[in-house]
Amino acid sequence: MWAVLRFFFSFQGRIGRLQFLYGILFWAAALTVAFTVYLETIWFCLSPLTLIVLVAAVSCTALQVKRFHDRNRTGWRVSIFCILFLTTAIFPVSLATLLLVSIEHMVELLIMAGTRGPNHYGPAQQPPPEPVPA
Repeated sequence: MWAVLRFFFSFQGRIGRLQFLYGILFWAAALTVAFTVYLETIWFCLSPLTLIVLVAAVSCTALQVKRFHDRNRTGWRVSIFCILFLTTAIFPVSLATLLLVSIEHMVELLIMAGTRGPNHYGPAQQPPPEPVPA
């Protein structure tokens, strides 16, 4: 139980591409179900949907920070994306900038491999054990 909570909500350590993808897909599925169930609620009231979205936002931020740590980069890079996202909500002119940063962000998090061996943010992830031939 604690390992799952640490995986989703800890801002320390490193995770690989596949773990990051599984975490993001979990929250995408959870938010899809939540929006389907609570579609008719008012957004600004304190509904279960609002709480689920806030929890998912914190968890996805933690997952991104750990993925950046695996690339030996600071987790503060996530704040650049968050600032651009909020700026775009206020000034739609910066939509192109947000799109470019989003593409760079996703390429780095989903495609580029992590640092081999230990780095500034912790030890390397253990590779899965090799299957034993029968």
